[in-house]
Amino acid sequence: MTIKSRVKPDQSAAAPDARDFVGGATDGSKPTARGGVMRGKREQITHTMPPEMLVRLDRRAKALGITRAAYINLALSKALESGV
Repeated sequence: MTIKSRVKPDQSAAAPDARDFVGGATDGSKPTARGGVMRGKREQITHTMPPEMLVRLDRRAKALGITRAAYINLALSKALESGV
């Protein structure tokens, strides 16, 4: 048996095709003009808040039996409807 060294793949040619393939997947990250990322029909954003507020938010969401994201969406919808 002959010992052969491993053949290194040509990274320069394969990388753009792989990125295009992954980026074109239905669950791939697609940046938007506003800076978010599309996840299905929704745009994902990042938001920071004080830890105390997050604790209160989680408690309220749990009391209502909904997720944190659902509570945030509900609160924002109500605020936007009322003109806040």
